[in-house]
Amino acid sequence: MNSRLLTLCPLLLAGLLASVICVAADGGHVHCDMRWQTTHGGAGNYSGECLNGKPDGQGVMRYDNGGHYTGAFKNGMREGQGVHVLKKGTRYSGGWVNDVRDGEGILTWPGGGRYIGSFRNNVRDGQGTHVWANGSSYTGGWKNGKKDGYGSITHADGRKGFPGPWRNNEPVR
Repeated sequence: MNSRLLTLCPLLLAGLLASVICVAADGGHVHCDMRWQTTHGGAGNYSGECLNGKPDGQGVMRYDNGGHYTGAFKNGMREGQGVHVLKKGTRYSGGWVNDVRDGEGILTWPGGGRYIGSFRNNVRDGQGTHVWANGSSYTGGWKNGKKDGYGSITHADGRKGFPGPWRNNEPVR
């Protein structure tokens, strides 16, 4: 007989205070529906897999401010692949490590701009393409969120702009 255990689990995790409803499942993971609040005033609801009272596996985090995250969690943090949508429409789909954007991803803004490429520690870092809402683009290297390394501009009308090295968001001439 596979019985399920329903319990109320208090949770204090990385500044999150939550009440958790846990339903036991095989393999140590349980399904949780929880209400959480950060020490910085953020709050919301989580529904998904948990391990040891923390989000772990696939789940959905809905923030009271209107945003939401759907994807993988590990030890209470976003880890793996997921989609985070902010209230005003900014959307990130891609890799997460230790609760920050890391790896390959796509970041889109409500006004029509987007970035497709590498992230490290929550900023553009590595190779990627930023397309502005007007259709102009930069393709090349990024470091700490700024154009850095070899890259080139393409204007919205198709004309090629500066191709060459960039440092700290500026072309090196």
